[in-house]
Amino acid sequence: MIPESFDIPSFQQRPETYLGKSRAVSEKDVFRFLKQAIRAQGLSPMRFLDVGCATGDLLAFLGNNYPDAQLAGIDVDARLIDVARRRTELSKAQLRVADGLTARLGKFDVVTSFGTLGIFDAFEPLLENLVANTSPGGHVYVQALLNPDDIDVRIAYRDNLNGLDWMRGFNIFSRAQVSRWAASRGLKTRFSDFRMTSFLAKRELLPHRAYSLDLADGTRRTTNGLCLLLPETLMELHVPT
Repeated sequence: MIPESFDIPSFQQRPETYLGKSRAVSEKDVFRFLKQAIRAQGLSPMRFLDVGCATGDLLAFLGNNYPDAQLAGIDVDARLIDVARRRTELSKAQLRVADGLTARLGKFDVVTSFGTLGIFDAFEPLLENLVANTSPGGHVYVQALLNPDDIDVRIAYRDNLNGLDWMRGFNIFSRAQVSRWAASRGLKTRFSDFRMTSFLAKRELLPHRAYSLDLADGTRRTTNGLCLLLPETLMELHVPT
């Protein structure tokens, strides 16, 4: 049981991560990794939904690579959706302020949720709703911290530099546990380790954010101010027809 002093809300938004001069604006490695995963499955998706879309970086990337596709995105923070709506490349996207655990926008060929799952203390509610918004035969892609060992980890942290109290955002769920849940619902799962290739500098004003770490074996991993070696994963759920 988490001590009472750690009894904090399971979700606290960090809008400064996505707004202001210190936000990352370059095309992310993981976006290209997603594109490769979609191509590997031989998909030609025409309808995308991004849950937890923030200011729309992933949607803009998808729109650039699939110019005829319909784009939709939701985020719980109205400030972020407002920024996304002002982006010219998202002028035709359907953007809404909504809760990713409950919002139903229709049926989409591909539903994505990047960097959102670890905010919650249980993975099932978000994944259930992502699947509910996916067409039969469609795919859900989730970027998350997923443990190769069968151990779930619940993390709370306090950003003293920015005067922010205890919050969540880096919970780690077991791949095996997610697989058991998916199998019970007839969903096929695939887990791909994501390894960043480009260099990501540490942002001193946002110490919780990921940055690159070059290991002695020549591999590049990501870490952050929580002293975590991040088990970054792209998870695919295939919804049966």
